[in-house]
Amino acid sequence: MATQAAHLHRTAARYHAIGWRFAADEHNEDAFTPLSAGAAHMNQMLKRARAPQGIFNPGKLYA
Repeated sequence: MATQAAHLHRTAARYHAIGWRFAADEHNEDAFTPLSAGAAHMNQMLKRARAPQGIFNPGKLYA
């Protein structure tokens, strides 16, 4: 993970937050702070409830 992205995500985690990193001039695979297990589960439940066929942003943000 890039140094700037690592710092952003550590700071976000310290405050129980999510950081978004925008970088137009480079590959941005570290754009979003990884979710905690509970938040990831809630995100999956919401996506399944709102898009049961899986057509709402498939593979985007968090699966």
